[in-house]
Amino acid sequence: NPQLNDRDFFTDVTGDHGTYRDLGFGFAFPEGRRIGTLEAARLGQHQELLKATSPVAVNETHEFSGGSTPSLEGVRVLDLTWVLAGPYGTRILADHGADVIKVESIGRPDPTRFAPFMHLSRGPHDNPNTSGYFNDVNRNKRSITLDTRSAEGLSVLRDLIRNSDVVVENFSSSVMDKMGLGYEQLRELNPDIIYVSMSGMGHTGPRKDWVSYADIVSASTGLTALTGWNADDVVGVIYGHGDIVAGLQAGVAMLAALDYRDRTGRGQHVDLSQLEAMAAHMGTSVLRAARSQSPDPIGNSHHELAPHGVYPCLGSDRWCSIAIRDTTEWNALCRIIEAEKWIGNPDFASAESRQADHERLDDAIADWTTTQSPETVM
Repeated sequence: NPQLNDRDFFTDVTGDHGTYRDLGFGFAFPEGRRIGTLEAARLGQHQELLKATSPVAVNETHEFSGGSTPSLEGVRVLDLTWVLAGPYGTRILADHGADVIKVESIGRPDPTRFAPFMHLSRGPHDNPNTSGYFNDVNRNKRSITLDTRSAEGLSVLRDLIRNSDVVVENFSSSVMDKMGLGYEQLRELNPDIIYVSMSGMGHTGPRKDWVSYADIVSASTGLTALTGWNADDVVGVIYGHGDIVAGLQAGVAMLAALDYRDRTGRGQHVDLSQLEAMAAHMGTSVLRAARSQSPDPIGNSHHELAPHGVYPCLGSDRWCSIAIRDTTEWNALCRIIEAEKWIGNPDFASAESRQADHERLDDAIADWTTTQSPETVM
């Protein structure tokens, strides 16, 4: 991907078997710096950390006073985002006490508030204040509507910037500059401002001007091609998944930048690319390809564990997930599904041998799970 390469997204990881190219992180931080190399921990390298950590009881609970101060009280976020990715990220801060002011546009209203197909409400779809979609991702925020194409609207916007800690937007890469509100202009208004941009491809690189939506981002990373039963039966990811991932990364970016400013006194521009945010969540796919291992989709199977899958249970659209990690668990499963004849069978003695005959095993497991409720299976 020329965009990822140009922005130095990838990381070189060194381990026992050499150095391989791997996925990078969701955004460059701090102040645009990338982590270009990493050293993988060796087996047993950090065992001393287990001794240094005090165990925590599983049933331990903590009581919080109802009058406690929210963790982000006193932080003001100017939210110029719309639709899903940006509002989802700023909602995280709003839920934790930040004063999030959502700026809505008269010229380009948020479709999740006005478009009937996005309204998601039991009532009439013509009331902009009852959209379930809009209200879900914009809860706990204040709102103001501006005409940012007018001098008066831009003047109000600049006053808000002067009095905010964070400015966040998910426009295409050139919009803020066209408004006269690029990062340098933001710094003139507020020297220690934190600016988080969330364009599809980022503000630099050969594809910086591409406009994208969540499903395009998923396809551009290769994640869509990895999500399916096999290379010829690709399913793809759920609608909008890229927006949620980018929103979570933006939430982390805002918190990290606030912490960095507390420690250094410096604001920064976090140039978050939704493409990179999504690519960072692709697991071991790039490493596998670098080691000449196929990254093709394998459904609910696993490269190292078997059986490993999702199986139908008793009832309509009820399912369970089963993953077998070792011989002990394999023997236990055989007893539960009344297939003791497979215990000790050399054909199923290892995960590799079980993977070779996974269709027969999956059919046998499914024959049993379809007679049980998911709760019984668990």
